[in-house]
Amino acid sequence: MRADSNFLDMYLHATGISDVPPQYTRWVALTVIAAAVEDRVWAQKAANDPRVIPNLYTILTGPSGVSKGRAIGFGMKLLNERIHLHYGSATYKSLVDYMVAGNSRFLLVMPELASDMGGRKLADMMVKHLTEWYTAFDQKMTEGTRGHGLLEYDPPTINALFGTTTEWLVESISKEAVASGFFGRSIVINAEYDFQNMVYETTVPPDYEQCLGELKRRLREMTHMKGEFKLTAAAKELDKYWFHTRREPKPGMEPFFQRAAVLVLKLAMLMSLTDGFNLVIDVAHIEAAHTLVAEIRQYLPHVMEECLADPVTRCYRWVLRIAGSRGRTNRKYLTSLGRTLGYSRNIIGEALIMGEMEGVFKNKRIGSEDYVYYIEAK
Repeated sequence: MRADSNFLDMYLHATGISDVPPQYTRWVALTVIAAAVEDRVWAQKAANDPRVIPNLYTILTGPSGVSKGRAIGFGMKLLNERIHLHYGSATYKSLVDYMVAGNSRFLLVMPELASDMGGRKLADMMVKHLTEWYTAFDQKMTEGTRGHGLLEYDPPTINALFGTTTEWLVESISKEAVASGFFGRSIVINAEYDFQNMVYETTVPPDYEQCLGELKRRLREMTHMKGEFKLTAAAKELDKYWFHTRREPKPGMEPFFQRAAVLVLKLAMLMSLTDGFNLVIDVAHIEAAHTLVAEIRQYLPHVMEECLADPVTRCYRWVLRIAGSRGRTNRKYLTSLGRTLGYSRNIIGEALIMGEMEGVFKNKRIGSEDYVYYIEAK
């Protein structure tokens, strides 16, 4: 590949042919770029507007084994000592201690939120603090503690890269945390199993080492960048047109809709950096940012609906989703994924009554069950 190729194109090329979903690869690359420039670059639409820095909270969701960790792992290969990394488990208190020690600008990576963030109470507190830390402030921040009094730390600039299953996300983040605007600040990217395009062995390109070296060189150069991005007149007009003509949000998506314009600016900066280091946002970068925001809008409503739904509705949707993805599903398979037999039976019965699934009975007794039946999504 040409040495002067676009950073994102080269990144995707270097990952080769694998079963890692391309949307994962793309968003990990953008998050790594954001971590490299931290808050040293910014954009303002008007002189009295607050500065917008290109930090991202990226959440890769999907079932176990869909290669979230592999996507994150490739991005980690490019990091250097100038990109401060906090990898693995953490609580909000440990992150406060980390920032009090002088590390207020860092990339937070948790490949498995279920183990890295802990149970619901810890996860809830982490989410609330990440929501607060998302926007950069000019003044120092404080945290009151019983043992150490008032702790002070510099305004944080955090880029986050998380991997999790949708089920854990739904079970571990409260409605209150969702309502606080966390998902309005997050990029949720989902992928499912793709059994039609399985890759037996990853194939890397012949110029893999050269590409890896060039990507590392450019990322290091980004860690030295500083300055304000400027939008061309044409780019600003296009963004203004998009702003006034976009579709109204679905219920629950209002926080994301309100912040989408700022997200476009963040992503336009990152897309500009994939082309070069002149700190100019042109029409192509705004168009790419609009496309990326549309991609986020595709995945986020499902997660929002799941998080805000009551437990019975969640279980009902979960049963339908599993049945639909597998085509024909044994009830015992559903219960083996974490639901009690009686609870799943009730939900299955409701789905059968509503006509969303069909029960296919088999004339075979198994244990205390009268019959084993399969369910098929219509």
